[in-house]
Amino acid sequence: MRSISKLNSNIIALMAAVSLIALTPLFADSIRNPDYPCKPFFTDGRTMVTFMGDSRSDLVDFPGYGWFSWEFYLGLTAPDVPWDVQNLGVSTWTTGAVHGELIECVRNGAGTYKTAKNVVMEIGGNDYIANLLFGLVLMPWMQPRIQDRVVRNTALLVKILRHPVYNKNVLILGNPPAVTSSPTLGPLNAYFHPVDNLANLDRESNRPYGNVFKTYQHELELLQDQHANDPYKTVSINDSAALAAVNGHLFDLFALDVARLLNIPLADQAFDAALQLNLGNLQTNILNPLLGNKEKCPFPWFPDAVEWYCAWLTLNSTDMGLSALSIAMALHQGPLEAAVRAEGAEFLPLYHLYIRPDDCAQGACYVGNYHLYRDMVHENHWGYFLRGGQIANKLKALGWQGSPPPGYSGLPDKSVFATPAEEEQFIEEHQHSGVQETPNNNDWIILCFLAGIC
Repeated sequence: MRSISKLNSNIIALMAAVSLIALTPLFADSIRNPDYPCKPFFTDGRTMVTFMGDSRSDLVDFPGYGWFSWEFYLGLTAPDVPWDVQNLGVSTWTTGAVHGELIECVRNGAGTYKTAKNVVMEIGGNDYIANLLFGLVLMPWMQPRIQDRVVRNTALLVKILRHPVYNKNVLILGNPPAVTSSPTLGPLNAYFHPVDNLANLDRESNRPYGNVFKTYQHELELLQDQHANDPYKTVSINDSAALAAVNGHLFDLFALDVARLLNIPLADQAFDAALQLNLGNLQTNILNPLLGNKEKCPFPWFPDAVEWYCAWLTLNSTDMGLSALSIAMALHQGPLEAAVRAEGAEFLPLYHLYIRPDDCAQGACYVGNYHLYRDMVHENHWGYFLRGGQIANKLKALGWQGSPPPGYSGLPDKSVFATPAEEEQFIEEHQHSGVQETPNNNDWIILCFLAGIC
């Protein structure tokens, strides 16, 4: 009963967090115009990067999550760059929501929708969440179809941004795992308590001062207070160059552990093969022990389910389906990279940096390292530090960290359409295929037999 109560409290906490994020006017680092979506705040001659996507972009400045700004985290790694970032990420957004804005702002924002030449985007996690229960958990065989849908829709966004009407450089970020039940730490509610994480946001006990950050407590506090008093322009990290000394610490602590464990270079193509091999051990190392010697399936909905299906459902009942989500996100990364590169985008893999090495050694290379997370799917300041360092290094490697070209307007160029009919043809040829993958009759039949109903 106690474990059920803890699980319920986790569910309530996650729902509360999502509701809070959805209802709070997080205008994406305060530079999204809430009244006019196609008229964002933009600094001519200075804004060098636009972030698009979902909550992973949006929450960078939210208390308890990122706290600060993209300028802050990019500047920790590259304080020599005068970062000026436009953040258009919105919590809960899917590929469909981003697509809707891009198309709407071609139609009605040609004179106001200013964005940087360089676009950084992470998207797709909420598309998978929309397909979580009647897809990834109850019908895991639907995963390839869901994956194909999300990959195609993400590649479509790249295609639109790369079209001459926008003509952007695009960097797509890989998706990280979720915090799930762990073969070394136990069920999710045994070691990770988002109720405590989300409720304990007071100034004294939950400021981001742990470990390396504590060394620079004074500088961090000054920067955060300045940022709070200057809502429309984030403070530059260059005002406190000493913070650059933290560069690499988190990478050394976590990412290199993963590389040593798998004995492969970071971000190497071999990582995908190693991950597939470890996922192949899921049945033996993770799922079978959950069953024990019970005659009936412990999953309450389907007591007569076949063995492997029962094990899968039981695993996901311990963490609200987050194991299914995290595994799906792992499988998503390879096809995603191939698809967006084919449309002319760059890709930055991140998944491997967030997994927990001790669990990966047990065949579960999909368990998120809870030290990097505020809740089960969103990062804390450590996670943003890791992410920001990777992005900064990638942008510098690509040469995208400079000021905008002289005279760059940032506006959609509708002159590429000779006639209104050509514009409508462009919109018609770039239709979104929808977020939801609906189960078909065969899916229900398979479910019926696997669940022991038929």
